[in-house]
Amino acid sequence: MVRPVLHLADYTDHEMYASWFVLEDKQRIKGDILNTLKLVKDGKFQGCTRGLEKLSDGGRTRERRQVSIREVLEEQENQRKLHKSSGGSIVYDMAKFRKAYKPHSRAARHVAHAVGKIDEMAAACQRVDIPRIGKKRKN
Repeated sequence: MVRPVLHLADYTDHEMYASWFVLEDKQRIKGDILNTLKLVKDGKFQGCTRGLEKLSDGGRTRERRQVSIREVLEEQENQRKLHKSSGGSIVYDMAKFRKAYKPHSRAARHVAHAVGKIDEMAAACQRVDIPRIGKKRKN
């Protein structure tokens, strides 16, 4: 579905304030996240930490992302050099980009699959058997 939206210049001050975080909001949210991470690290947090995984891995997620971007950009540069030497217009080989990125996406794919399984098991534990109207329950 497509909906028309106002151009940024057409927002009132109230609409701007209601639509985006201001600096104080960002600082408060960051503080809340840091406090939550500290509680998780100390084993004192029992709530949901979904979405905070990448913040508690010591920067490995960011490092992996930077390496994957660098390798794709290197492949792009290699393709530019190849086409520059041939004098023709460049048409990128997307298969080579996929090949450069695939080893880096593998870990994320496995993590996402594992998290999905965890969510599936948690949802199964929370299911409640609700009797249907008009049907008698067996005891």
